[in-house]
Formats: sequence, structure tokens, C-alpha cells
Amino acid sequence: MAALLAVGALSVWRYEVYRHRITLAPTDTIVLADVDNRTGDPVFDDALNTALRYEMRQTPYLNLLGLDKMYATMGQLKLAPTTKITPEIARQICRKTNSKMVISDSIADVGNRYHLEIRALDCGSGATLAEEATDVSARNQVVHELGATAMRLRRKLGEPAESVAQFNQPLEKATSASLEALQIGTEGTKLLLAGNPQAALPLYQRGIELDPDLALTYEGIGVANGALRHYDLMKASYTRAYQLRDRMTEKDRLNVDYLYYVEVTGELDKAYVVLVRSLELFPRDVFFHNNLAYTLAKLGQVKRAADAADETARLEPSPLYFWLAALFNINASRFNDARSWLAQAEALKFDSLELRLQRLRLAFIEDDRGAVERIFDGEADGPNRVRFLRERSQFESQQGHFDSADRLQLQEAKLSSDPEDISWILVISALRNAEAGRAIQARKTEDEALQSKLDRRRRMVLAFSLARSGRTAEAERLAGESNS
Repeated sequence: MAALLAVGALSVWRYEVYRHRITLAPTDTIVLADVDNRTGDPVFDDALNTALRYEMRQTPYLNLLGLDKMYATMGQLKLAPTTKITPEIARQICRKTNSKMVISDSIADVGNRYHLEIRALDCGSGATLAEEATDVSARNQVVHELGATAMRLRRKLGEPAESVAQFNQPLEKATSASLEALQIGTEGTKLLLAGNPQAALPLYQRGIELDPDLALTYEGIGVANGALRHYDLMKASYTRAYQLRDRMTEKDRLNVDYLYYVEVTGELDKAYVVLVRSLELFPRDVFFHNNLAYTLAKLGQVKRAADAADETARLEPSPLYFWLAALFNINASRFNDARSWLAQAEALKFDSLELRLQRLRLAFIEDDRGAVERIFDGEADGPNRVRFLRERSQFESQQGHFDSADRLQLQEAKLSSDPEDISWILVISALRNAEAGRAIQARKTEDEALQSKLDRRRRMVLAFSLARSGRTAEAERLAGESNS
């Protein structure tokens, strides 16, 4: 009888384990809540939020809801972007985005140690689906123990053992054991994402001073310098990140490999190989798909580039990826596919300057003059009128109406207050006239452009214009300066 009862109890236990086991589909998304910091030390806020996100996104098994979607959903919930994402708010976001679960973590000061907890919560009821906890004896061990605790939770969430074994970079190595370095790096990234790379750089530099081997911060410095057109500094930072790539997760290492081959060495064939490997490991990552589209386009494989852009838009429907899908399909002369993406965007009420420009391009290509004029008329007095003047100027030149194109470009330059925008207008006008054999007009505009402050890209375009208009000595000098 005792043996039968033991077997019965074991069967019930196994049934309960089976009934409550967690399985995640590849499309299931997870919402990360902000850390519940009960220590009184604010450094744990940003540092642990960043560290846990890197831990959970290092595996392809988990599909985290992107920060862009988090903030967009908070806007729909009428919450400010700075609102702390408590477990309750995370559950609201979870339900709004049809996500699978919420992961929340907490840290408390308990005498001479810290107590860490990580929980997976049901979006609807808030019930705990899985949890892990540990005590940490020293402050400089918190990041390591957070990673180890999260890895145990990953197993409880159903991640296969071979996946856990493969994607298991220790968290203090993938990020930093220095809480201060993580905190200040996170502050820099917030400024970068908010469109202020200049303000992000000193924070990133301070992070490097605190941890000279923080590879992710070198990547951030590279992105910030690229946004500021400090290309030599950008390359130096990407090179350093590449040298430290063994201190990254597999996913971040692949991304740095890609940046290094594209931005530093220019080896697009190697960048392509990296992206193929990236998508083998992370088949649903939209950034890898998007980078593949750009790389294939640069390699001249425009139809494959359009296929990659299509897949990106399917994986993450958004104004950004819909206009890119339209753009790449137009470039591949797949006009029906481009029209389909633009129609889907309109049906979903997506709107952006880029989507409007693709509608304009498609109407021009298909010689729908009525649609072209309606778009131009609708933008004539709007905030994007300067950009649409540029498009109209280009359309005029493509039809051989060069005087009209120059007049429109002059009007565009008068309306623009951005010196870089004006210098770009000059070099494009110069090249266009040089290509059309309008030497007098080209030389006049070239002389004006030579008096402007030009970045490397503009200098190269102007050098090409000078060469095409017969000013070869000046072209060679300018090209030499651009390559130095």
C-alpha cells in the first residue's frame, strides 16, 4: 500500500510539473520590468536594468519586447517615457502588446549581503510562473550573480540545455562588474537614443575610465562619433570594440564584427558572411535582417536586398521598416510590391516623411503626374517643404529641365537654415550640371561649394564634379585631401 501511494504521489507530481511547465514559441515576446531597488543606492537602478536586458537578449530562445515598442506602448497608455516600469505597468504593456509574460527583478539590502530575486509573471493574473533568488555577499559580485540567477531562470522558462550552454557569456564579462560604469554608460545611451550624441560622449568616456575593457561602451562611442560625422574617431572606437569582442555576448560580438567590416575595413563580403551567421543563430532579429538588406544593396544584389527588407517589415511592422521595404522594392524595380507595402502602411495609419517620399517616387516612376502634383501641392507649405523642393528639383533634372531644377534648388537653399544642408545642395547641383555638360553653371556652383565647409562625403562628390567638368587638377587635390 505504501509503495502504491508513493507511485501515485509521484504520478500526481509529474502531472503537475507537466501541466505547469513553461514553453515559449519563437514569436512569444517578453516584457522586462525595471528593477525594484530596495537598497537605497540609486546606482542599482540603471545598472541592473541594463545588465538584465543584456543577459536575457543574449539567447535566441527569448524574444524581448524592444525598447522602441515599450516606449510607444507607454505613450498609448498615456505614461511619460520616464515612468518607472513597475511589474504592474509592465503587465499593462504586456497585455497591450499581446506579449507572453513579464520578467521582474528586485534587490534588497539584508544586513551584510544583498538579496536578489527574478520572477516570471503571468500578464493577466500576475501569478508567478517561475522564480529564482540568491544572496550576494559583496557589491562587486552583484552583476555576476544577477547573470547566474537569470541563467537558472532561463532553464525554468524552457530554454534547452544546449542553448543555455552555448549562450552563456558571464554577465560581468559581457557588460562590466562595475555598477558605476554600467550606470553612466546607460545614461550615455539614453542621450544617444534621444538624438544628443554630443552629450553622450563625455558620459561614455567616463564609463571607459571606470572600466577600460567595457567593449559595449566603445561601440556606443563609435555610434555617437558616426552621428557627429567624426569618422576617424568612429573607426578607432569600432576597432577597439572589435579587439574586445571576446568580452561580449555572441549577439553583440556578431554586431561589432559587422560594424568593423562595414565601417572600418570596407570588406562587405566579410560583413555578408557575418550576417548570414547572425541570422542562423538569431533568425528573428530585425536588426540583422535590416543590415542584410543594406549590405546586399551595396553588393549590387538589389532583389535579394528587397527580399531581406520584406522579411524585416513582416517581423516588425512599423513606419520605419515599411518605408524601407518600399524603398528597396522600388530600387529592385518591384513596383507592385512597393505599392503593396505603401498600401499596408496607409491601412495601418503609419505616416512619416520617408513613407511620403516613397509614394512620391513611385508616382514619378509610374508617370502618374496627377499624384505627383497632388503630393507636391500638399507639402508646399508644410514642415517638409524644403525636402520636397529638393525632390522636385531632382525630378526636373531627370526630365532634362535643368534651368527649372536650378531655380528650385536655389529656392530650397534660401529656405534652409542648415549650413550642411546648403553645402549638400551646392555639391549636388554642381555634379548635376557637370554631368549634363553645363560647364559654366557647374563651375559657378563648384566655386561656391569650395568656399563652404564640407565633410568627407561632400568633398568626394565635389571632386567628382570637378573632374567631370574638366578641372582635373583641382579634383585630384580635393580627392587627395579627402583620403588623407
